[in-house]
This record gives sequence, structure tokens and C-alpha cells, in this order.
Amino acid sequence: MSLLRLKMPLTTYEQALRRFGLGSLANGIDLQLTKSGDIAVTRDGDFQLGNTQQNALFRMVERWRQSESAINELFGPMVCAVKQFDQLTGAREKNSGPSLLQNPRAYHEITDAILEAQLISSTLAGSISVVINNLLQRLKCDLNSSNEDWHAATPTIATFSVGEIFSAAAANFRHYDEWATSKKTLSSQQ
Repeated sequence: MSLLRLKMPLTTYEQALRRFGLGSLANGIDLQLTKSGDIAVTRDGDFQLGNTQQNALFRMVERWRQSESAINELFGPMVCAVKQFDQLTGAREKNSGPSLLQNPRAYHEITDAILEAQLISSTLAGSISVVINNLLQRLKCDLNSSNEDWHAATPTIATFSVGEIFSAAAANFRHYDEWATSKKTLSSQQ
């Protein structure tokens, strides 16, 4: 019996292909051979299935399928925490909550709830960013993409590729405290 009970069953490979319009990966992906006749393996020792692009997409779909339930489990509570944060800070901005002078205990309880909601939402969002960044970084490596290719990859938002955005979000999550206390001018990465 599994110690971890997931609410959502794992998406099948075929479902993922249909969902993301990758039907071409449904057939024709097979083991590859090296020039010497050995079975080709990836940089990390997995069997290579299809050409470089097919193999990279196959591995991305497989990792996504295995990560999707964890992302979903983090996403719901993150959204709830964001809503709670917005409600509490909105009430405080409108002075509709307890005041510090009239009810200090209730005021501090609301302050604690605001800080807790902010921490929960940012921690869960950062965790999701790290998971997605790891998926995208593996895809980048599997495709042998250069940093220039990665920057030029579409879609882009304000001239940044989605891969760059998730990389920055994951780095910010990992280094937030360190970078927040930096006394010097921030680097371009920060």
C-alpha cells in the first residue's frame, strides 16, 4: 500500500500527447543505434528513443506526466492563499478590519494571517516555478540548445522566453533572502 495517496490519477502518455498536440510522438519512436551498433543512450544514461528532438519531447512529456499531480497539489492551496492575502490586505486598506488602537490583539492576528498567506503563496508559487524550470532545463539540455536559442524560443513575454522567465522565477525563489539582503548593486541575474 502506498504511503502517498494522490487525488489525481497520472495522465497517460496518450492523453498527454492529445492534450498538447504531440500526436507525432505516438508512433515511430524507437530505440536508436550508435554507429558501432550499440543501443544509443542519452547524456544521463536513458535509452534514446527517436532522433534528438523526438527523444527530448518524449522525455518532457514523461516528466510532465509525473510532475503534473505535484504541481496541481501545490497550485490549489497557492491560489487560496493569494485570495486570502488579497482579502485581508484589501480590508486593511479600507480600514474595515480591527484597528490597532481599539483591538490590538485582533489587529495582530490579522497581521499574522496576512504574513502567513503571503509566505504560503510565495513558497508554493516558488516551488511550482522550480519544478517547471527543472522540466524546461532538462528539455533545453536534451535539445542541445544554446543560451541564444533558449532566449529566442517562442512564446515570449516582454522579449523573454518562457524558459527564461521560469529560470528567473526559480532562481529568485532559491536566492530570495540572499538577494534581498544584498547591499551592492544587483546583478543582471538578480
